[in-house]
Amino acid sequence: DDEQARTLLHEAVTSDPQAGPAWELLAALHRQAGNSEGAHDAYLRAAAATPSVSLRAMRLLEAAELSPHKAAVLVDAATAADPQLGTRLIAQVRTHLASQDVEESKRLLAKLQLIAAQKRLAATEHSEVERIERDLRARDALRVL
Repeated sequence: DDEQARTLLHEAVTSDPQAGPAWELLAALHRQAGNSEGAHDAYLRAAAATPSVSLRAMRLLEAAELSPHKAAVLVDAATAADPQLGTRLIAQVRTHLASQDVEESKRLLAKLQLIAAQKRLAATEHSEVERIERDLRARDALRVL
């Protein structure tokens, strides 16, 4: 169950605070339980324990989604860690759209929108985000029909 998983993950991160994957799993459990503050903290700890710049950037964006008042600082940190973050996310969205995975596309688009809100996308990336938004709106409209 989730409570037992949380307990085991707390034990794991207590014995190894640099266990980024354990922090990320703990964050997801907190988020699922509606504990945004716990999830935010765990995503930050996961990011700090992550040597991969692209994965660190994604964990920072997860934290930014949970704390709108800290989003600007976290988006700045994410894009500083991975300057190609916007380009990479756009490619991921396109891949998911091609495989008809609309829900994952929307989840990734939300991260792109956070980056765009902080003016951290190049003009071409911003245009591509707008195209993706139109594409997803069209897909939603077609599902309704």
